[in-house]
Amino acid sequence: MEKIEIGYAPCFEATLNNSERSFSAKALAETMRFVSLIREFCGSEPEKARLLVEQVLLDDCYIVPTVICEFDNSDQIATEYALWVRDNCPLYWDGRGARRYIAPVTATP
Repeated sequence: MEKIEIGYAPCFEATLNNSERSFSAKALAETMRFVSLIREFCGSEPEKARLLVEQVLLDDCYIVPTVICEFDNSDQIATEYALWVRDNCPLYWDGRGARRYIAPVTATP
């Protein structure tokens, strides 16, 4: 399985202040909201891909929850989905900047 780091919020939005006492809880809630937004605009994960939240070290001093797309790189649909999410996830909380994901059609035997 491979992993691609997506981010912890839409990249053109203001981020939380990490000096707040409740930063961890708010950051996790915001990251989970970002996962939902990605699914809304980029579609649900195919069988061999999944969006998850992992703790990532930011700027060598802060640990923040971050959206990761984990996928099986031997599966074409999972790989295309992961790359699509990386390149087309929403840039704003209202979904601007996102393009809709259309799963590739696979031949059936």
